Amino acid sequence: MTWLAWRLQRTLVAAALVALAAAVAFLAITGAIQDHAYSFYAVLGCAQPGSSSNCMAAAFHYDSTAMFSGPGAALCVCLPGLAGLVLGVPAVALEMREQTVRFAWAQSVTRWRWLAGKAVIGGLLVAAAFACLVPFFSWWSGAVQRGEGILPRNFDLQGVVPLGYACFAYALGLALGAAVRRVGWAFALGVPIFATVRLGIDHFVRPLLATPVATATTNANWLPAHAWVLNEGFLPVGALSPPAGSSWTSGYALAGACSPAGNRHCLITEHLRWVVQYQPASHFWPMQFEELAIYLGLTGLLVAVAASRVRLWQA
Repeated sequence: MTWLAWRLQRTLVAAALVALAAAVAFLAITGAIQDHAYSFYAVLGCAQPGSSSNCMAAAFHYDSTAMFSGPGAALCVCLPGLAGLVLGVPAVALEMREQTVRFAWAQSVTRWRWLAGKAVIGGLLVAAAFACLVPFFSWWSGAVQRGEGILPRNFDLQGVVPLGYACFAYALGLALGAAVRRVGWAFALGVPIFATVRLGIDHFVRPLLATPVATATTNANWLPAHAWVLNEGFLPVGALSPPAGSSWTSGYALAGACSPAGNRHCLITEHLRWVVQYQPASHFWPMQFEELAIYLGLTGLLVAVAASRVRLWQA
């Protein structure tokens, strides 16, 4: 059974491994280039880029390497989803299309055992591959992005969440393959579904995974260092969130009486404070594990959906 499944999927698996290796090579080269450029600039000890001709040249060289940041980050974000779907969809749909399931089920292999083998072995392979890539993603993000892990642009690339993305994508491929039974259609449906779930959790769930910290100050220019700022604005004294019927931007009209807006003495007189709501860097790992738990929960749910669909097959 395992040998036959491998025969069906070996070309696709080999192509996926080659594409993954090419992506890793691109990230390794671009990361090394930009890390070297930044290190050279840092060694000069420039107070600011224009302090000398050497500093200007080093800063310009570092900025020129920034063209790798966007494509590289997009590649890191997309890899877990694409790899999971590419390996998950044909694991079930291809065997159903080729009717090789009849051979497996005729060898005293139950449907549950057959699907469990697909889910466990394939899922472990995907998880192991990205467990090896997670430190590499973290290195690339640190070398190129030069930002804190708690920030949205780095959160997806660091920690343990890429494992959750890959496992979720693989299980989504299994479920869609079992439901649609067509590799092309299942993959075409999987991409927007995966992207929708990712964006939904990123924008609506992740900010609430840990209780945000709110700080009120009379310094309207204050922002927390190494933190993910969720909201900021002028609020009445004693309020750490907008009152009912108002928003974070409503206070700017109140602060407009101060000229310039944000004058410390005026803010005190008008009973206003500058309030910043944020997730500090210390929340990085708790949020990582909570988001991983969400995706692993979705993975289990999708495997159950795949099992229910396989049970209804008429092979």
